[in-house]
Amino acid sequence: QDHPVIVAIQRLRSVSWWEMTWNRNFTLLHWAAQEDVPELCRYTMARGADPHFRDDSGFSALDYAMGIGESPTGVRESRPMNTKALSELTRNKPQEITDPEVLSRFEAAAMMAILGDREGSF
Repeated sequence: QDHPVIVAIQRLRSVSWWEMTWNRNFTLLHWAAQEDVPELCRYTMARGADPHFRDDSGFSALDYAMGIGESPTGVRESRPMNTKALSELTRNKPQEITDPEVLSRFEAAAMMAILGDREGSF
């Protein structure tokens, strides 16, 4: 079975960021920030994700990258700061990219990061 994050990335090929439906508004960018996956942060922001957008629990991707947020079971928790994701989230103003070649490179890097040794649930 495919990793759910890979499935979500593949779905983004055919729909815009805001056409995606997210459980409790916990987006792929929230997950990338929580799991410290800067490549996925870069890709989702290129697709239109906003690091300030809050999930139903009131947390943004920036919060998750800073180690503030909830576990997948809804328990409020404090984690170590995810410096790589935080750096990517704060590096540049989020700007949607429409160049298919650039998006393809970002997508490939994100998928490789997920398919590496990363564990986690979405």
